[in-house]
Amino acid sequence: MIWNELPKSFTELEPYELSDFFEPLTLCRVEGEKDEWVFLSVMLHGNEPSGLRVAQEILKKYNGKPPRGLILLIGNVVAAKNGSRRLDDQPDYNRIWLGGEGFEFDRAQDVLNELKKIHFFAGVDIHNNTGKNPPYGCINRLDKKLAQLAKRFSKNCVYFINPMEVLSHRLAAMMTGMTIECGLPNDKEQEKNAFRFVDQLLHLDRLAEVTPRADEINIYHSYTKLLIPDACTVSFTGDTSTDFSFFPHFDELNFQSVKVGESIGLVNNEKAKIIVLDEKGEDRSSEYFTYEEGVIRFKKSCVPSMFTKDVRVIHQDCLGYLMEELSVELLK
Repeated sequence: MIWNELPKSFTELEPYELSDFFEPLTLCRVEGEKDEWVFLSVMLHGNEPSGLRVAQEILKKYNGKPPRGLILLIGNVVAAKNGSRRLDDQPDYNRIWLGGEGFEFDRAQDVLNELKKIHFFAGVDIHNNTGKNPPYGCINRLDKKLAQLAKRFSKNCVYFINPMEVLSHRLAAMMTGMTIECGLPNDKEQEKNAFRFVDQLLHLDRLAEVTPRADEINIYHSYTKLLIPDACTVSFTGDTSTDFSFFPHFDELNFQSVKVGESIGLVNNEKAKIIVLDEKGEDRSSEYFTYEEGVIRFKKSCVPSMFTKDVRVIHQDCLGYLMEELSVELLK
């Protein structure tokens, strides 16, 4: 199941070339100097190349022999061929890790079974956003050690429970594992930041298990998911012929505090409403937005994240999430 050798050209491959060498969800082992391994997952979404570039730069720096061994997971190489998050007939490769029927779900379980056999120092699933976001880490437990890991990447750290089907939930059960979000694809500064973070993991002897200071980390709880009904149309250009016409600066609200009454756009179909689901999957739509005279306004103060203007991603995944700030005192 695990490849023991990467193609010689791996460090120069473009995302669209991966399918020439790898099947979807391929594990690769890169021997290092230390016994404890670092797990890196890259390209679970075919339009998010930063993880691949980080892995390539690490291998270049150490000439294929890093200080600590790497286990690489090469994700959705089929979607990467045309730069899509996923193909229309595929499941989301970051929603297949809790079981299900089909090739991808079976493959995901094979990957997890292999990972259980290995002792890991840390694990990181590397992603990009389709909307403007600062770099941030994601953790699935309010755990001091995870927070210490997250703050090495960014001061911003998001704690979430749902979706439960993501890879990071499984990683956190097996190792000190988390997700990092590296901003928009092809953001070179954020790729350098992610490279520095992974490079640190290859050298660290241990991770601190003390609570980070409040001035070292901003912890947010992502507690609601925003969806657009499948039949509704969306624009961000002032086009009032669409059901929803969000403002052009929509994704600039990410990680900004929004106040009650703040507007994000117009609704041009009186039956169209943003669907708001809480962590239990229950509909909370009426609690978060008003639509008086067709203007969409917040009913509660909150902090948006992952707001995106990519219409295809909106329908394949979601419009974004809403968060609240948490105290570091909640870390255990």
